[in-house]
Amino acid sequence: MDHEHSEGPNSSQNISLVFTNSDEYSHSEEIAKFKVPKLTKKWSKVVIRVSTVDVILYLNCNEIGRKKMTRLPQELVFDTASTLYVAQAGPHIQEKYDVSNIYMFTI
Repeated sequence: MDHEHSEGPNSSQNISLVFTNSDEYSHSEEIAKFKVPKLTKKWSKVVIRVSTVDVILYLNCNEIGRKKMTRLPQELVFDTASTLYVAQAGPHIQEKYDVSNIYMFTI
């Protein structure tokens, strides 16, 4: 059995896309959540593609999952002063993640 894809309690983690509206800084909304194999101790390319109808997660250039966009309004509006945060959270995550490059494209 491939250790990365085993179903043990520490074999997976979540990647979530959380959006905070620039008009309502006190309210954040989880747009999508994906369960992926544990990404610690190896380099991985993570891409989150957001459209008006869905959110797609790619891991190392392979589509891992797709979630329907359910928020209203569906368009995510990024203020020119918006900040992109990449963070880790949770009491069970002890490993640290290194982020080397962040690219944000809007179409």
